[in-house]
Amino acid sequence: MKAPDYVVGEVGFGPSFCGEDANLRLKMTELEAEVAKLIKDRNVLRRALERCAALSDEVSHAKHEALLATAP
Repeated sequence: MKAPDYVVGEVGFGPSFCGEDANLRLKMTELEAEVAKLIKDRNVLRRALERCAALSDEVSHAKHEALLATAP
């Protein structure tokens, strides 16, 4: 009599794992590129804000808070 075949699960190999791994790596690459673009955009905005004159105490405070909040 033949013993029954039991499948417990994959242990990090096989076609489905490789496919998922490739998809995760692709998603990570896309997210890293998006983060790099957001950091670049933030830095451009910070440089522009640093060069702007604050014409009132209210604007000066808001500018200071924005620069503190976005400090690298």
